[in-house]
Amino acid sequence: MTGDPGSGPTVPATPHPGGAPVSRRCVEPGPKPVVRRLLPPLAAMVFLLLAGAALLLWQQMRRHVADESAARVAAVERELGVDLTNQAAGLAMTLQPIALDPGLQQALREPDGCLASAVRAAPP
Repeated sequence: MTGDPGSGPTVPATPHPGGAPVSRRCVEPGPKPVVRRLLPPLAAMVFLLLAGAALLLWQQMRRHVADESAARVAAVERELGVDLTNQAAGLAMTLQPIALDPGLQQALREPDGCLASAVRAAPP
Protein backbone atom coordinates (compact mmCIF):
# COMPACT_ATOMS: atom_id res chain seq x y z
CA MET A 1 0.00 0.00 0.00
CA THR A 2 1.50 3.22 -1.18
CA GLY A 3 0.23 6.76 -1.21
CA ASP A 4 0.66 10.22 0.18
CA PRO A 5 0.49 10.55 3.92
CA GLY A 6 -2.91 11.81 5.03
CA SER A 7 -4.67 10.91 1.79
CA GLY A 8 -6.45 7.93 3.31
CA PRO A 9 -6.17 4.27 2.54
CA THR A 10 -5.18 3.28 -0.93
CA VAL A 11 -5.52 0.16 -2.97
CA PRO A 12 -2.30 -1.28 -4.27
CA ALA A 13 -1.74 -1.06 -8.00
CA THR A 14 -2.67 -4.26 -9.78
CA PRO A 15 0.02 -5.56 -12.00
CA HIS A 16 -0.62 -5.83 -15.68
CA PRO A 17 -0.17 -9.30 -17.14
CA GLY A 18 3.05 -8.05 -18.65
CA GLY A 19 4.33 -7.07 -15.21
CA ALA A 20 3.80 -3.27 -15.36
CA PRO A 21 1.33 -1.70 -12.94
CA VAL A 22 -1.86 -0.37 -14.54
CA SER A 23 -2.51 2.59 -12.24
CA ARG A 24 -0.98 4.33 -9.26
CA ARG A 25 -3.90 6.61 -8.38
CA CYS A 26 -5.46 6.53 -4.96
CA VAL A 27 -8.88 4.91 -4.85
CA GLU A 28 -10.95 4.75 -1.71
CA PRO A 29 -12.50 1.36 -1.16
CA GLY A 30 -16.32 1.17 -1.10
CA PRO A 31 -19.20 2.72 -3.05
CA LYS A 32 -18.47 6.38 -2.18
CA PRO A 33 -16.45 7.22 -5.34
CA VAL A 34 -19.21 5.86 -7.55
CA VAL A 35 -21.85 7.91 -5.74
CA ARG A 36 -19.71 11.03 -5.95
CA ARG A 37 -19.29 10.58 -9.67
CA LEU A 38 -22.90 9.68 -10.44
CA LEU A 39 -24.77 12.02 -8.10
CA PRO A 40 -24.26 15.32 -10.03
CA PRO A 41 -25.40 13.91 -13.41
CA LEU A 42 -28.32 12.11 -11.76
CA ALA A 43 -29.33 15.27 -9.91
CA ALA A 44 -29.11 17.24 -13.16
CA MET A 45 -31.28 14.66 -14.96
CA VAL A 46 -33.90 14.73 -12.18
CA PHE A 47 -33.89 18.53 -12.24
CA LEU A 48 -34.31 18.61 -16.03
CA LEU A 49 -37.07 16.01 -15.85
CA LEU A 50 -38.97 18.01 -13.23
CA ALA A 51 -38.42 21.27 -15.12
CA GLY A 52 -39.69 19.67 -18.34
CA ALA A 53 -42.77 18.29 -16.58
CA ALA A 54 -43.48 21.69 -15.03
CA LEU A 55 -43.10 23.37 -18.44
CA LEU A 56 -45.50 20.90 -20.07
CA LEU A 57 -48.06 21.38 -17.30
CA TRP A 58 -47.76 25.16 -17.58
CA GLN A 59 -48.29 25.07 -21.35
CA GLN A 60 -51.26 22.74 -20.97
CA MET A 61 -52.81 24.99 -18.33
CA ARG A 62 -52.23 28.10 -20.45
CA ARG A 63 -53.87 26.42 -23.47
CA HIS A 64 -56.82 25.31 -21.30
CA VAL A 65 -57.32 28.82 -19.91
CA ALA A 66 -57.18 30.32 -23.42
CA ASP A 67 -59.71 27.80 -24.77
CA GLU A 68 -62.02 28.31 -21.78
CA SER A 69 -61.83 32.09 -22.15
CA ALA A 70 -62.59 31.91 -25.88
CA ALA A 71 -65.60 29.67 -25.21
CA ARG A 72 -66.95 32.06 -22.58
CA VAL A 73 -66.45 35.10 -24.83
CA ALA A 74 -68.33 33.32 -27.63
CA ALA A 75 -71.18 32.44 -25.25
CA VAL A 76 -71.41 36.02 -24.01
CA GLU A 77 -71.45 37.37 -27.59
CA ARG A 78 -74.18 34.90 -28.56
CA GLU A 79 -76.31 35.76 -25.51
CA LEU A 80 -75.81 39.49 -26.10
CA GLY A 81 -77.04 39.11 -29.69
CA VAL A 82 -80.15 37.24 -28.50
CA ASP A 83 -80.81 39.89 -25.83
CA LEU A 84 -80.43 42.73 -28.34
CA THR A 85 -82.80 41.00 -30.76
CA ASN A 86 -85.39 40.55 -27.99
CA GLN A 87 -84.98 44.16 -26.89
CA ALA A 88 -85.46 45.43 -30.45
CA ALA A 89 -88.60 43.31 -30.85
CA GLY A 90 -90.00 44.69 -27.58
CA LEU A 91 -89.30 48.27 -28.61
CA ALA A 92 -90.92 47.68 -32.01
CA MET A 93 -94.04 46.31 -30.32
CA THR A 94 -94.14 49.35 -28.03
CA LEU A 95 -93.70 51.72 -30.95
CA GLN A 96 -96.68 50.42 -32.96
CA PRO A 97 -99.45 51.77 -30.65
CA ILE A 98 -97.61 55.06 -30.28
CA ALA A 99 -97.23 55.41 -34.05
CA LEU A 100 -100.90 54.62 -34.69
CA ASP A 101 -102.29 57.23 -32.23
CA PRO A 102 -103.26 60.36 -34.25
CA GLY A 103 -103.36 62.63 -31.17
CA LEU A 104 -99.80 61.73 -30.25
CA GLN A 105 -98.64 62.18 -33.82
CA GLN A 106 -100.18 65.68 -33.87
CA ALA A 107 -98.54 66.55 -30.53
CA LEU A 108 -95.16 65.42 -31.83
CA ARG A 109 -95.53 67.57 -34.97
CA GLU A 110 -96.38 70.76 -33.07
CA PRO A 111 -93.27 72.51 -31.74
CA ASP A 112 -94.93 73.90 -28.62
CA GLY A 113 -97.65 71.30 -28.19
CA CYS A 114 -98.31 69.82 -24.83
CA LEU A 115 -97.23 66.22 -25.15
CA ALA A 116 -98.52 65.36 -21.69
CA SER A 117 -102.11 66.27 -22.58
CA ALA A 118 -101.95 64.18 -25.74
CA VAL A 119 -100.70 61.19 -23.81
CA ARG A 120 -103.47 61.61 -21.20
CA ALA A 121 -106.11 61.93 -23.90
CA ALA A 122 -104.92 58.85 -25.77
CA PRO A 123 -107.10 55.77 -25.33
CA PRO A 124 -105.44 52.85 -23.47
